[in-house]
Amino acid sequence: MGNPAMANTSNCWIAPVSSETTQSFRCKVVERTNANGDTVYDITHFQGSGAQFSVVLWTDGTAELFVNDIVANTTWYYDHDGDVRLDLGSNGEFIF
Repeated sequence: MGNPAMANTSNCWIAPVSSETTQSFRCKVVERTNANGDTVYDITHFQGSGAQFSVVLWTDGTAELFVNDIVANTTWYYDHDGDVRLDLGSNGEFIF
């Protein structure tokens, strides 16, 4: 069984490809350890139509996103503020 979850309400952003400037919005980020010992981030936000998804960040700069029953692979990095930036392709980046 994994470790207990740690929840934080924080700011998130969706940065479109065409713009550096975007408004932050509140989101809930829950950090937990799954049964395999991996750190998982469960993210809930209410921007636009809202979303709830989970993400595992791997040390090689790749990430696995779990949305409903779909698994998507992408890349990620820490920005100069220490925030995680997930590459959303033509939709820009999700930042938490």
